[in-house]
Amino acid sequence: MVIVTLGTSHGNPTWCRYNSSTLFECGSGTYMIDAGAPCDAQMIRAGRHPRHLKAVFLTHCHTDHMGGLPILLKYILKYADKYPGEIPHCKVFLPDEGIWEAMVGFMKVMTVAAERIDRYLEPHVVKPGLNYEDENIYVEAIPTAHVASVGRKSFAYLLTEKETGKTVLYSGDLKADFSDFPTYATETPVDLAFCECTHYRPEKSLDLLSRCKFGRLIFNHVYDSWHGEGAGELLAQTKDLPYPIQIAHDLEEFWL
Repeated sequence: MVIVTLGTSHGNPTWCRYNSSTLFECGSGTYMIDAGAPCDAQMIRAGRHPRHLKAVFLTHCHTDHMGGLPILLKYILKYADKYPGEIPHCKVFLPDEGIWEAMVGFMKVMTVAAERIDRYLEPHVVKPGLNYEDENIYVEAIPTAHVASVGRKSFAYLLTEKETGKTVLYSGDLKADFSDFPTYATETPVDLAFCECTHYRPEKSLDLLSRCKFGRLIFNHVYDSWHGEGAGELLAQTKDLPYPIQIAHDLEEFWL
């Protein structure tokens, strides 16, 4: 599995980071979690192409996690007729009901024909548990509480590569007290975890993270304080965790 962090910022783009988006390459498939802008351009810069996406999964419907999605989907549809040997079919997993209708309306404003949307894109509403399976991967959704206060849903994702059995836990955004971090990994080993580091103070996370059975932990969705020289402070505060720690940057590749 190859993982590319296309965007690693928090709610706003910063001088060195774009909004949240992460690409996963498993076997013959390419998948994306979150589609913060400009995820389509970042894919191109990373040497990948949006037309190869098999599925996109949103953790929740904040702009920094979905603002690039309609542009990304328009890009996929734009190339549908230009590459007849690679007809795209992308499944789109959204956390809340009604989001797809709004997305389609936006794409129509951008002159995308409705029949092309129906032909090449397949919307789904995320449910707890197994949401997606193909020849390469399983994707399970784990509820979190990041947007529960406004009556919306948010999810972490657990990805399992079929060929190798390798697992990746992707936290999505969390509550300020860290109480909704998935406890799955305290009971079952996870090869690689991505954890946001904006919505809580590091000291809130240490007890739970110290009990997780991670092979490696990568911080993404990075708060301003941990940019540049501040990265050393975050690494110092988490140095006693029982596994290697890294802070992700835009267009960085991780191999599993």
